[in-house]
Amino acid sequence: MNIGLMWFNNDPMKTRNTKIDEAADFYQKKYGIRPNLAWVNPVEMPDGAVNTTPGGVNVKISRSIIPNNYWIGMSG
Repeated sequence: MNIGLMWFNNDPMKTRNTKIDEAADFYQKKYGIRPNLAWVNPVEMPDGAVNTTPGGVNVKISRSIIPNNYWIGMSG
């Protein structure tokens, strides 16, 4: 992914998947297409597992993403 939307959410009452799906909803409203990829900091996924949110967004790990930030967009 070369272009995406950086989303910040530090609400401790929301799960990682909820935060990503909210970002995906915003992305879809803004750009008219549902994103399919989100990059998160490793602290967001302590087990290291790559997974998919209920909203269908694939989640991957990158140390270059700051905690509580989510880089979301379309995979090429």
